[in-house]
Amino acid sequence: MAPSDSDIRGDLLNDLNSLTENSGRLLTSTQVALLFGVCDRTIRVWAEKKRIPAIHNPSGHWKFSASEIMKTYKAGIQEAQPLSK
Repeated sequence: MAPSDSDIRGDLLNDLNSLTENSGRLLTSTQVALLFGVCDRTIRVWAEKKRIPAIHNPSGHWKFSASEIMKTYKAGIQEAQPLSK
């Protein structure tokens, strides 16, 4: 039996909570979507609107700093405003 989304999310949260501030680990939009409980497309829209910190790489994929995503997650994305530059 495959693990449920909530099991995978719990494992991801445990993994991310153990990271150091400057771990350099990057997450995919799928991982960030699982963390926030939304679809991949929502994460890409949030990144485009600068609601979450993101890196748009040359191949067109979005990547997300694990430490920055955890800061955003802990602050509560539902209340977040666009990030200032």
